[in-house]
Amino acid sequence: MSGSLDHALIRQLFDELSAALEARGVRGHVYLIGGGAMITGYGRDRTTKDVDVRIDEAKDEVLAAAAAIGERYGLDERWLDLGAAQFVPRGDDVRAKTVHNSPGLLVTGASAEHLLAMKVFAGRRPDLDDIKHLAGILGIRRTSTAIRICERAYPGWLVMERTRRNVGDAIADARAERGEPVPELTLERNTTLRAEGAGSRSYEIMAEEQADGSETLHVTVRDPAAPDHDEQRPVRR
Repeated sequence: MSGSLDHALIRQLFDELSAALEARGVRGHVYLIGGGAMITGYGRDRTTKDVDVRIDEAKDEVLAAAAAIGERYGLDERWLDLGAAQFVPRGDDVRAKTVHNSPGLLVTGASAEHLLAMKVFAGRRPDLDDIKHLAGILGIRRTSTAIRICERAYPGWLVMERTRRNVGDAIADARAERGEPVPELTLERNTTLRAEGAGSRSYEIMAEEQADGSETLHVTVRDPAAPDHDEQRPVRR
């Protein structure tokens, strides 16, 4: 077997894992994150090479049974992957979905909010499609909303500006797919636009016409939390 796990196969593996654990007289609890949670809980039609999890109950028994099942199916014995568990937000996921519930096994999937927080926290371009999908599910219309969800899940974490821009693009795509108009901003020449941003930051953009007919946008970002680090960026257009 290639190791590509789709929705049907993941469900089948959980059925077998449940039966194996019940036969041993234990009940495991697995919390799904990453691609496995997206596939089983949020309609992502794709495959994954492993299933990212955190094991909350009967960890040793779950791993032993999963390894035996994986061998029968030609999978890596670590098809239940604990590598991403360290990045799960610490607070309880009160909106976690129940994916599987049987005498031998409870499988819960991360809520859309927790998944979004983890995807934004990771800041990887391959996660942008999932961010767009989750933003659509949650009805998120603003980049700042997604950033706040991440910052609440990971107190003290500051989202990089590049990640903010990528998340903003993903949310704009999600709005477009929902048929919502995406706000457009037109900046006339030789005018200045001022706006307030997250965390009391302010932005000033001035469009200056050059002698050759081109334009230069002067972008100033002011952050009261770091007054010595105001940024000014001329951008030619």
